[in-house]
Amino acid sequence: MFAVAANGTQGPDELWGLFADLDGSNPFWDFLGAVRLEPDEKISAVGCDNGFTVLAGTDKGNIFAYDVPSKRVFARTASFDAPCESIRQFSFMSSGAAVARLDGSLLLFDGAQLIERSIATNGLPIKDEGNLYFVAVDNTTVPDTIYVATDYGVHASWDIGANWLPVSQGLPVHVHPSTLRFVSESSGNHVLYLFTYGRSAWRARVVPRI
Repeated sequence: MFAVAANGTQGPDELWGLFADLDGSNPFWDFLGAVRLEPDEKISAVGCDNGFTVLAGTDKGNIFAYDVPSKRVFARTASFDAPCESIRQFSFMSSGAAVARLDGSLLLFDGAQLIERSIATNGLPIKDEGNLYFVAVDNTTVPDTIYVATDYGVHASWDIGANWLPVSQGLPVHVHPSTLRFVSESSGNHVLYLFTYGRSAWRARVVPRI
């Protein structure tokens, strides 16, 4: 399975997978299954990194883990003290856990054990820089390095979110991010790509911290 998506053709709860031959030829979408949502609830983010477990986040802050082989759905319902915000994105860690991005906070979600905890934001100026727009994870470091973009720049954490530092040197004051991606190239280079709305695309070689 190369990609996953949520489709509301027959309802807001359908999960679909993009399949293809090993070389990427003959792609086709196939229905995976559905999750049970409240009448006014919608899927706001989907993600999968292993082809077997699909995570679906909703606009109510709930997370569903859909097991493709067994077609079983496991749910983690937002607790009363969790921010009731839309899940915007999943970015996966090397452990198989996922960073779930909400508008103003981050959660570390383990789909296998259905547990989650808030990621600290020490040094991450959410109040000054507004919403969190995109998250990227470098799985080649120990622990994984997490990058997050705001409207003002990019910040990085080398300790699973306990502390954050700005890494925006050379970027415009307002970057208006449209996506953020980390790539480990065949050359061995580690590169962070930032695409923006009207501020061009930016590429930075990442040197892992020792």
